[in-house]
Amino acid sequence: MALLGKEKIIPQRSEVWAHFTKIINSEGASKTKCNYCEKEFYCDMKKYGTGSLKYHISSWSSKEEWHLSTWRLDQEACRKGLAQIIVIDELPFKFVESEGFRKFMFMACTKFHIPSRTTMIRDVYKLYLDERAKIKQL
Repeated sequence: MALLGKEKIIPQRSEVWAHFTKIINSEGASKTKCNYCEKEFYCDMKKYGTGSLKYHISSWSSKEEWHLSTWRLDQEACRKGLAQIIVIDELPFKFVESEGFRKFMFMACTKFHIPSRTTMIRDVYKLYLDERAKIKQL
């Protein structure tokens, strides 16, 4: 919604605004940025309409890689990735029980079940066995 003066709120009627974020550049000009590719457009509605924004969005929707699909959280892949973080960054196993990590994971991915430190010990050991088997195959 846009504020006109200080008294009246005018709703944005075009559906393209769901795909753009309004910004003010360093010169003070009103611009808008595409939420997908971050390309900027001028958006002073007295001078520019939403036609170019609609065209830009339609060009993105025609590309195959932008079609939406269902995404599922893979708990096992996340646990393996967490084990790799612990090994690569040489973090203690109690890292997964720290308050900061738990807050971050709650914000980043609420559906991920944070494993205990004993589970992480098993996951890191499994990672070690998998890597050792790969090296033996060479």
